[in-house]
Amino acid sequence: TAVVHNYTDKPQGVDLTLNVSEQFQVLQGLAQKIIVEPDKAKRLSWPVKIVQAGVGVVRCKAVGSTAGDAMELKLPVRPLGVPAFATKSGIMTAEDQTVNLPLSWPEGAASGSVKFDLYVSSSALGPLLGNFSALIDYPYGCTEQTMSKLMPSIVAMRIHQTLGVPLAKKDTDRFKEVYKQSMAKLDEYQHEDGGWGWWANDQSNPYLTSLVLEGYSLLKDAGYYVDPERTKKGTAWLKNNSHKLFVALTEPLHKKEPWVDAEAVIDMSKAYFVLGISGDKIPADVKTWVLAHRQELTPEPLSYFTMAFSKAGDSEAARAMYDRLIELSNQTNGDLGSFMDWSPNAEMYKKLHFKEERYYYYSYRYTDVETTALSLKAVLAMEPANIERIEAVKRWILLQRGKNGWENTKTTAQVFRAFMEAEIMAKQEGSGTNFQAQISAPGQEASQLSFSPKSLFDKEKDISIPVGQHTGQLTLHKTGPGRLYYTTVMTWYKSIKPGEFVAEKSSPEGLKLRREFFRLVPSAPDSNGNVHFSAAPLTDRTVKAGETILMKVYVDSPTSFPYTIMEAPLPSGAEVVENDPREDTPEQSGDNSTTDQSPYFWGKWWWTHQDILDDHMAFFVTDFPYGKEEFHTMIRMELPGKFQMNPISLEGMYTKGVRAYSGADQITVTDK
Repeated sequence: TAVVHNYTDKPQGVDLTLNVSEQFQVLQGLAQKIIVEPDKAKRLSWPVKIVQAGVGVVRCKAVGSTAGDAMELKLPVRPLGVPAFATKSGIMTAEDQTVNLPLSWPEGAASGSVKFDLYVSSSALGPLLGNFSALIDYPYGCTEQTMSKLMPSIVAMRIHQTLGVPLAKKDTDRFKEVYKQSMAKLDEYQHEDGGWGWWANDQSNPYLTSLVLEGYSLLKDAGYYVDPERTKKGTAWLKNNSHKLFVALTEPLHKKEPWVDAEAVIDMSKAYFVLGISGDKIPADVKTWVLAHRQELTPEPLSYFTMAFSKAGDSEAARAMYDRLIELSNQTNGDLGSFMDWSPNAEMYKKLHFKEERYYYYSYRYTDVETTALSLKAVLAMEPANIERIEAVKRWILLQRGKNGWENTKTTAQVFRAFMEAEIMAKQEGSGTNFQAQISAPGQEASQLSFSPKSLFDKEKDISIPVGQHTGQLTLHKTGPGRLYYTTVMTWYKSIKPGEFVAEKSSPEGLKLRREFFRLVPSAPDSNGNVHFSAAPLTDRTVKAGETILMKVYVDSPTSFPYTIMEAPLPSGAEVVENDPREDTPEQSGDNSTTDQSPYFWGKWWWTHQDILDDHMAFFVTDFPYGKEEFHTMIRMELPGKFQMNPISLEGMYTKGVRAYSGADQITVTDK
């Protein structure tokens, strides 16, 4: 739709021309002629059909007899389906080596949605430097994600200071802006008691408070300013609550399942590690208890206490914790070399005397990769010269890399820091780097890349490879000394149809999502002149332009779990009504709703935070409840047309064990 304003004092005969990219098929003439009176405006719409995914470009030009104007918009056009990706990583170390990687069109992929990228670098830092944007551009901003957005700035500055890696002005300017925004948000989120939670309006949490204070220390080390009063308040809260955690764990009547204790010990260990950064010593009774119980501790507290005792100069206690940490590790050998990790498995559970795997399945604190990156930092603290062990751990972490780094923002930030410390300790690592890499793929000329000591810490190179409808092969050939780190990432959308549910099985089994729409039906005025509204199911999925409707999402969960995000796509052209002027929430006609009535359309606030973005809404839940719950949203349909909606998704923020989708949907908006 184009709206042409005539700001002149004469009528204008305007030639209006539309140009669109291949994503759109226009259903009437692109060129139109209109007359616009002085100080008036006229609107003209072109019906279009969406025929291809990608970034659509729309250009409109209005040329009058004495004036003119033009405008260009870029619009994301997403396939109807759910996003999917596949990755493969490896390291080439021989001076003459060839690797063949399969290229094949994913089954059920939506047209125009398949993208295949090859990433290569000559150091372990290359993949990290290439993932700065994934963290900085993450659209949400709880306490943890805000700290994770800051991490690229810290890592880049430390690498610049210690390794002499140049920083482009655009990067430093961007980091400054992120630092400014993030510090303001952390100031806003700090609670009155001095601690931090996930958001500004929840309870202070020892784990998240430790995370912020540790980040503040890293910021100061990198030359950034941190308000000392806020640090002081946070430290005081953490000291008090770390002691409370210890008392709760050691009280005579304390009897809980091992995985419950494990999470409490993680929080306590991180707290004492962070307090130790500023010079506080681990209390004697805590040290005695930790050493006595080290056989029952998971890798995370073992790593934190190893580093804490090492920093305090208590080498005997540090060695006791570290030896147990190494005992719990997984060590394997493969075609790409030796590997070492701390991914939980049956053998580890046996050593820890865990009866089942529930703790690791739903824990928000650490993923397998994050635990291994944390353990790598303990290895660096205790054995900085053990290159074979350090490289074995790094090699395993690099093989786990996904589409945008490692699993989630917190894990990726932890990997950033561990690899940064490893590279700083091994400054001379790249002195022997001097090799060529040749990349060959079907349908395109082979490309040649050169790597030398000067390019060791360059960002990884991204090569886009066209993927045809037939199976092919990508060949990577390396000649010369050095290491070539490579990762392939294929992304696509799995096609589905309106009303169709995603075939992927929910996790945990029995987790269900469903989306419904309701029309608001007014009643006759009561004796006081008030009009009440009821919500009638929108069975034909048809509404009028300008009409406000109720969108409800039903969630049925077989269990409870922490820290989840639900993303609910909005129909194109819809606007969320943020404040409902009505005095009561619509009564749910024909709907077995259990939601409490409220003067606001959100219903009862059982989630922690919600964000409204351009194309979807996001709901964050600190403790996802067992049973049936609902989300409510009032939306106003602005434009006529037929609009398809991708499924609603629910997933764990810090675990792969929670994921579910609703069905796709469709809604028609008419002019009348």
